[in-house]
Amino acid sequence: MDHKLNLNFTGFGQNLVPIEKLLYLWELNYIYERTK
Repeated sequence: MDHKLNLNFTGFGQNLVPIEKLLYLWELNYIYERTK
């Protein structure tokens, strides 16, 4: 999980991602964690 999170944060650092996209990624990650 932290690997995916790291990728997201790397992308966030390189170019500012719109808050909607961040929320979308967070939601995907949340769903992914629950379906483990």
